[in-house]
Amino acid sequence: MRRHRVKTTEDLLFITGHVLIVLILILWPWLARHLNDAAWQCLFNRYTGLYCPACGGTRAFDQMIHGHLIQSLKYNPVVIYFFGLFSWFMISWYVQKLSRNRIRIGMKFKTVYVYIGLIILMVSWLIKNGMHLI
Repeated sequence: MRRHRVKTTEDLLFITGHVLIVLILILWPWLARHLNDAAWQCLFNRYTGLYCPACGGTRAFDQMIHGHLIQSLKYNPVVIYFFGLFSWFMISWYVQKLSRNRIRIGMKFKTVYVYIGLIILMVSWLIKNGMHLI
């Protein structure tokens, strides 16, 4: 009889990471062609005149995958931060799984990573809107 192994948070994130990669590979070519369509305009920005915390995220991702990291940071720095975390997480778990746990470098999920991302997001948002209002 085979026992069911309890999935850890890291196992679930590793599976989710694969789904995310597939979705990006499938959807990004279409999304990139339609980035400037009026339907993509931020509602928060449209009604308040201010940037929302996520404003620039899609453009930041587009610039990042084209190798324009400085421009990506200008649009929304949290994209680079989370992409770095995501990349290291996936690579470290690939190494650990392919080595059959002989090389134990799999990154562990810590809530502090999310809080750091939120701080980056909010500081960026305050700076963008502060410069916008001046």
